Amino acid sequence: MLASSKVMYLEEFQRNQDISHDDTLWDFIKSHGYSELFQKAYLVPICSSLWSCPTHVVMRLSAFSALSYFNNHHLFQMFSGPQWYIVRGGSQTYIKKIKEDMLSSGCQIRTGYAIKYVSKRDDGCLLLCEDGSEERFGGCIIDADAHQTLRLLGEEATNEERRILGAFNYVYSDVFLHNDTSLMPRNRTTWSALNFLGTKDNKVCLTYWLNVLQNIDDNELPFLVTVNPSRTPKSTLHKWSLGLSIPSVAATKAVLELAYIQGKRRIWFCGGYQGHGILEDGVKAGMVAANGILKKTCEILNNPKTMEPSLMEIGARSLVVRFLQEFIAIGTLILLEEGGARFTFEGTRKKNSTKVYLKVQNPRFYWKLATEDELGLFGAYIKGDFSFADQTNGLLSLIVILIVNYELKNYSLTSNKRGWWTPMFSTAIIASAKYFCHHVLMHNSVTQARRNISHHYDLVRGNTS
Repeated sequence: MLASSKVMYLEEFQRNQDISHDDTLWDFIKSHGYSELFQKAYLVPICSSLWSCPTHVVMRLSAFSALSYFNNHHLFQMFSGPQWYIVRGGSQTYIKKIKEDMLSSGCQIRTGYAIKYVSKRDDGCLLLCEDGSEERFGGCIIDADAHQTLRLLGEEATNEERRILGAFNYVYSDVFLHNDTSLMPRNRTTWSALNFLGTKDNKVCLTYWLNVLQNIDDNELPFLVTVNPSRTPKSTLHKWSLGLSIPSVAATKAVLELAYIQGKRRIWFCGGYQGHGILEDGVKAGMVAANGILKKTCEILNNPKTMEPSLMEIGARSLVVRFLQEFIAIGTLILLEEGGARFTFEGTRKKNSTKVYLKVQNPRFYWKLATEDELGLFGAYIKGDFSFADQTNGLLSLIVILIVNYELKNYSLTSNKRGWWTPMFSTAIIASAKYFCHHVLMHNSVTQARRNISHHYDLVRGNTS
């Protein structure tokens, strides 16, 4: 019920852009009749986990913004949700790469310069550092939280800048790095990467298991990060404060008005607060600001819609995945679902390094493969149910992987006494029998064969002339 309700709600926003953005999550819950159990057991824990805010703040979040986030990150998928990944080596990996690319392009990077004030000048911007030094530039991009940005602008901030940037709300939390397992579930088998603990006064406590999130290989000593604990954790290693922007109704409206202040005084603004507060939102806002200062346009692509397979297609997908896990022993086959999951089938033998990416655009792909076997696979390709990331060599690579694994698994006519009509999937027996009977009953005399050859020759000659 929730999934269908949020879809209708979001679609209505897309159809009618004049709809009020004043609806809160509490308004959404009341209008759709959701129970108190749903609020406490699902909505509050998941929102609190995302934005580290207590119950009364959760209920004041923008319904449109929060549900859009849920939709984009597939948090309403009950089965086969997408696999989330982290960058190997953490954020320092891509920071190092970006720094190298910028330096190779002739950019100057200065660190350790605390900016105290940003002032508009006729020829651009003046940056005043805390050490008293000054720098002049033709333009400036401020990548900081909204409240920090206003502090940098100081008294020179315009009324529009104060109104729009001041509309973004933040929640502040105390964060502890520690080894105190008493803040985790008592049963260790139920430990998760993120653990939610509610309190009687409607506050929330979140504990992250870093060993899982950051792939820390230490089975004896768990590293935990707890946000807003009711007491100071034992074995505390570090403590700090953290402010996170939240998708309030005011913030949702302010995002729509950012164009009124971007670049107006040769100053551009970006940060995660311009989206849902996560790193990806900061990257997108930074791209828009960077293109703006270069007088270029930047169109941010929307997330692709997630496939919504039927129950039959879900079953077929499960069957296909299990089969490919056993079948692929040489090479690598990777299935990339449209806006969703990723399945990797990697052989353990190094005889063949062929790798192919299949982009699954329609869940019908799984059904056709499970019920029609090899013919279903190539039928799905012709119908456009899947495509290849490598449009030049993708099909050839797939055929190579199938052939070498067929040979390895002894799917030949003699080794297993398997006829060419015998399918790999037992679910494809009926379709295989149909194709076999069609082949046997098809009359093809010598005269008819000559006609077919002549006909195809004429077609080829006509296409090449």
